[in-house]
Amino acid sequence: MSFKEEVLKRLQLSKTEVVQGICPTCAERTMLISLTKEIYRCITCGGDLRQYINGKISYIPTTDMQKDNLSGEKV
Repeated sequence: MSFKEEVLKRLQLSKTEVVQGICPTCAERTMLISLTKEIYRCITCGGDLRQYINGKISYIPTTDMQKDNLSGEKV
């Protein structure tokens, strides 16, 4: 892979998704903005949430360590 292709791949943004849900951090019904395919941010309190799908969609507060693992950084 060429340098240019590698840079473009790293800069490629995922499709942003906006959903409505109840934030478990602030307990408000709000809009959640996707940062990645699994991580969403509450627009009311700014809390980062991980989306789990197990028969129903749940949003669980996430830790900095989990966010680092998704971004490919070593912990």
